[in-house]
Formats: sequence, C-alpha cells, structure tokens
Amino acid sequence: SLYVRKEGIFTTSLLDVSKYKNLRINFYYYPLKLEDHDAFVLEYSSDNSGSWMLVKRWTFGEDFSNDEWYHEDSLLLNSPTVSFAMVRFRCETSSRRDRVYIDDVKLEGLLM
Repeated sequence: SLYVRKEGIFTTSLLDVSKYKNLRINFYYYPLKLEDHDAFVLEYSSDNSGSWMLVKRWTFGEDFSNDEWYHEDSLLLNSPTVSFAMVRFRCETSSRRDRVYIDDVKLEGLLM
C-alpha cells in the first residue's frame, strides 16, 4: 500500500508502453478523513513529466465516502503513438491528516 496526502504525489518511473495500443490501470483506494471539496486525481504523462493529462478526479461526497475500500478501472492511453508514459496519483486536500491509501495497482495493456 501507499498513501498520498495534502498536495502529495506518487509517480511511477518511466514505463515503456510502445507495444500496447491501450493501457488500463486497476487499483483499490481507501479514503480517510477527507472533507467536502477534497479530491484526488489520476494523471499520466507521455513526455517524461513535462505535462500531465487528467485521467480522472474523484471528489469526496460525490464519488466516495471515507473509511471504505473502492475499486477503480480506468483507461489511461488509447493511442499507438505513445512510446513511454508515467502515471501519478495526486491529492488535492486541505489538511495533512487527509489521506488516500492506494493498493494493488495493476497496469494492463492490449498488445498491438
């Protein structure tokens, strides 16, 4: 497990995705002590972290509640022109005690 908290970021290393025509990420998350307007996001970069593209934003009260495990399956890339990618989870919370635990992260792709 890993966790991200107030303005925290967890980023993967550079991944070779040149053999895949799409890439999905599956993971579980457990939010703890988040409040209204707190959120966390999943982003990817195909230019070695020069810029980040939003995959999805999860907002407390709209997408989840605290103290419960959730499973997520998201499409990251759907382009055969991307050779390398990085993935990151980023927290957008108001307090250092806010946390989102992330577990069992799997990247899966369809070969070209």
